[in-house]
Amino acid sequence: MHPYCYACDLKIFRLLRQRGVGNSASKIRANVQEQHSEVWLQKCIQYMTDCQGFSLAAATGLILPPRHEEPPTLAPVPQCRWLVYDQDVMQRIKEVKTNLSSLLGNILKIDSTKKVVKRLAGESSKTAMWATNVGNEYCQLIMSVLTTGEGFGLSPMIHGLIRSYKEAKAPPHHLLYVDRDCCGNNQLKRMFSDWPALSIRLNIWHFMRRLSVSCTTDAHAVYDTFMSRLSQCIYVWDPEDVEALVAAKKSEMEAMHVENQTDDDVFRHIKTSELAMHCRRTTRGVEETTASSPS
Repeated sequence: MHPYCYACDLKIFRLLRQRGVGNSASKIRANVQEQHSEVWLQKCIQYMTDCQGFSLAAATGLILPPRHEEPPTLAPVPQCRWLVYDQDVMQRIKEVKTNLSSLLGNILKIDSTKKVVKRLAGESSKTAMWATNVGNEYCQLIMSVLTTGEGFGLSPMIHGLIRSYKEAKAPPHHLLYVDRDCCGNNQLKRMFSDWPALSIRLNIWHFMRRLSVSCTTDAHAVYDTFMSRLSQCIYVWDPEDVEALVAAKKSEMEAMHVENQTDDDVFRHIKTSELAMHCRRTTRGVEETTASSPS
């Protein structure tokens, strides 16, 4: 079952706050049932009104006769015991939030940027030059510090990161992506001496930036074209996501009476923005990348 099936609307929690003497879970459920029925009736009336407009248009010959489906049935409201459980969760909401947001992950990424420090204002303005962030594979920000130089003064942050993993009894990482200092026994490697199995790799985006040194600046006339072609050589769309998107696009086209389309024809109708929204990208891997290179 989808995890969102167990989600509880914030309005229900607001009703649970008023629970007390003379306001039992059964009464709250009755109120929720009444509200659901009213909304369901409003949606049904709106749906039938829209169907009537299409039927009138079909009667005058403007469109083909549509096929209207029956409105969905009213979903049952959960029993009272679920409301009691929700109230128990509400009392432990801080602990639940902590558990949900404490995914340490197995892959780390350290990156530095100047965009954050440029937004500092007031007395803190111009007190830092770089913002160094540590994230995981879940796109969660684990730690962030402000420094006066890139890669400078990161020792307290790294020691605190290692300590947090020890306190959480989480296994040490085996892979770290960085934007610099990825080769040899450098200072960053020595800072992670407590994790001897840690492998430090260069982030793929910064790897691409190193290949783009042939363009003198980001404003170069062929910079965008070069980076786009380079990205196509390194990345590939996840085949499972693309297959699901093609199936969804084909269903959409069939609903518009565009039938008998092959997967290649459907893929040509998919926009790049749709691919970026619904599909993940992965690297091609060593074997595929080096397959066409000379030995």
